[in-house]
Amino acid sequence: MRQLIFALFLTAVMSQASAFQPQPQHLPLRHQRIELQRQSRLRAARQPGVLTKEREAVDLHYIDIPANGHDSREAVLLLHGLLGSSRNWMTWAKRLSSELDTSRRIIVPDLRNHGSSTHAESMTYAEMAQDVLRLLESVNEDRIVCVGHSMGGKVAAALGLLEPSRVDGLVIVDVAPVPYSTEDGNDWKEIRRIINGLQALPLHALSTRQDADRGLRDEHGIDDDALRAFVLTNLERHEDSWRWRINLDAIARSLEDLALFDLEAAWGSESELPPPYEGDTLFVMGSNSRYIQSRHLDVIQRLFASFTLQTVKEAGHWVHADQPDRMVQVVKAYLDR
Repeated sequence: MRQLIFALFLTAVMSQASAFQPQPQHLPLRHQRIELQRQSRLRAARQPGVLTKEREAVDLHYIDIPANGHDSREAVLLLHGLLGSSRNWMTWAKRLSSELDTSRRIIVPDLRNHGSSTHAESMTYAEMAQDVLRLLESVNEDRIVCVGHSMGGKVAAALGLLEPSRVDGLVIVDVAPVPYSTEDGNDWKEIRRIINGLQALPLHALSTRQDADRGLRDEHGIDDDALRAFVLTNLERHEDSWRWRINLDAIARSLEDLALFDLEAAWGSESELPPPYEGDTLFVMGSNSRYIQSRHLDVIQRLFASFTLQTVKEAGHWVHADQPDRMVQVVKAYLDR
């Protein structure tokens, strides 16, 4: 019965997704909706942010894809997931840039403790949102549309909730603003196993990257070839030895914070959630993924006043890797609406 209710709910939500598809003609109700959205953005712009009160942010390395023309709209900030980096998204981001009807600047950072960005001892979502806010100041962008996958999706959600005046819209890919555990049916247990496997690799004894790959497969049971290749993009040669580009120990220590979605420290209240983000929010889920479940929808609705949910068929958690063309179409439709 629960699955039937969820299916009916998804059908109703998906019927709204057409609002994000480019249409040559609009009904009067569409114009009313646009006006309501404009008013909500104005209200959001008057809401004071809280992140500037928080601890010091760190510098983020980023890749900048400039807009293709002078007549451009708000920049897009593209945030990777756990153990990812800006490099993982470059091909997809350039494809999106070339497909947009109205040009946009696309900024793709490495989040703290990832890629070429600064290492730090901790990495809560409020801290990572503060890092992003500092990046926006450095690149002279007042308002952006934030697209985030997995961990990056939670960072995007935190930024929208804590600094709504800086966020014109959100696309949150295959993650919900909820705590996860190793027992709730998603892949969080696998993530813990991967981190443990990476920490156990004897870097001093590795001769080639293939040695690391075999170690993860044979000694730690990570059988997915693509997954091993992905996580080992973080292994780099330095002089005569191997080292991690990521701050692996800090990530391991922060896994509990990353599994949660705790904004209390930034918001300053243990009894209240931040006011809902009122801008357009698109949640995208892979049909074969379990990261967005029926029991998450109440929380999503409380935190995001104007959200839709769209499913990409034949995709798992890495939606953009499993179905890159379809993901370009989905995000393009949202940005060009």
